[in-house]
Amino acid sequence: MEPFDCAEVPAIALLAAVQLAARQRATVLSVQAGAERAQLLRALGASAVIDRKTETILDAVRGLTEGRMASVVPDPVGGASLDASILSTRAFGRVPLIGNASQAPMRPDVWHATFSGAP
Repeated sequence: MEPFDCAEVPAIALLAAVQLAARQRATVLSVQAGAERAQLLRALGASAVIDRKTETILDAVRGLTEGRMASVVPDPVGGASLDASILSTRAFGRVPLIGNASQAPMRPDVWHATFSGAP
């Protein structure tokens, strides 16, 4: 498995993932809501925190990575979050599914991701 250089880490539940990715010198983009959580994530090593209530995750990841997208996007939420995770991942990137906190049916739109022209 190749090392990763940019990870989008959603959900406050993945604090250890933020620390581990930062320790590997990855650029860590964390998706959260709220200034208090953002401050904690930055203290743990997040390079940037995307506020899911005020920003579009896909646009934020595209901008923060200069269009390269993330190489690893762990998804503990599932549901609609899974589509955003897939689209935020670069070609040949990885989207480990860590759970389904949303409890919504997971029907990822891999067809769209495959032909969307994403890098």
